[in-house]
Amino acid sequence: MARTESKPPAGASRVRYLTAFAMLAMVVSAAYSMRDYVERRLAFAAAGWQFSNESLPAWMSVRAREDCARQIAEIPARVSLGSAFWREDLRAELEALSWIESVTSISRSGETITFNARFLRPVVAVRTAGGYLLVDSSGRVIDHAHGEYLSRDWGVPGYEPSAGPAPLIAPGELCEDEELSELLEILGPLAEAGAFEAWPGAIREAAADLGRERDRFWILRLAHGTPVEWGRAPSSALPQSVAASAKQRGLLEVLSVWRELEGAARVELWVDERPMVAAQ
Repeated sequence: MARTESKPPAGASRVRYLTAFAMLAMVVSAAYSMRDYVERRLAFAAAGWQFSNESLPAWMSVRAREDCARQIAEIPARVSLGSAFWREDLRAELEALSWIESVTSISRSGETITFNARFLRPVVAVRTAGGYLLVDSSGRVIDHAHGEYLSRDWGVPGYEPSAGPAPLIAPGELCEDEELSELLEILGPLAEAGAFEAWPGAIREAAADLGRERDRFWILRLAHGTPVEWGRAPSSALPQSVAASAKQRGLLEVLSVWRELEGAARVELWVDERPMVAAQ
């Protein structure tokens, strides 16, 4: 019986060769892609940010800028930047800092991470043992300023409570005090109007004088010593001849020309709708 052999069609072996070559090329390409992915993930996991004191608000004191910059620079070491939740973890670490109110954005470009944040600014420095409590308009303690004298860098008034230095309160905690709350009713709107940025250090100190009616009479002293008499706090139950809104407008007007008021005996905000300047 004759034996026959089947031969592959012409070019079939060439097709098998090309197919095997194409599969090998795909495997090599996949291997390179996987290696590139891993390298990119490793690079991202090791990413950091370029941070310097100049990135912080100019009104912070030198010591506060150094401390805050150090705390921020340490954060990437505590966050797994290779995690799928790195952005949320990073935001939580940043917003846990006493100086940061909120983080508005976090972005990455190559191996560098950047963020934008709203910083809390103190509106008053409250005298305490060994220094001052830096307090924002809500009464929250942002940080401590150590030393007998308050640095002019802060640009906010100093204040010693009538009962004596306030207790030492940790950053992030509320300073709950009735007298301080009255002062914040005066200083808070100033901060919202940008007065501490426009005229930093114009108000040197604030003090409360307890009058005959057992109601506090507030006085703000300008940097050159001229007193500005606010009068009763906005929340006072006693009648007032000038509304708090008019006093705020008058105080902003006074601050805009505060240098020209040097030598005046006093400025009264509680007598009339317009500030009254009393000569020496």
